Amino acid sequence: MEAYVITAPRCSAMVSTWGQVLDDAPGEKERSEHFLTGEINACVDGILGFDPAGGGD
Repeated sequence: MEAYVITAPRCSAMVSTWGQVLDDAPGEKERSEHFLTGEINACVDGILGFDPAGGGD
């Protein structure tokens, strides 16, 4: 199985402005990176746990 995950820094939860992801706002940038990392990890967990055929492949 192949899966492609495409994302952008401003596409995560709790991020609504570019100011939250720019280098000139380090606290906000770290916060947005934390949210994005969690969402990507959840996505990968869901992909790895998905088995439509029930065969384990």
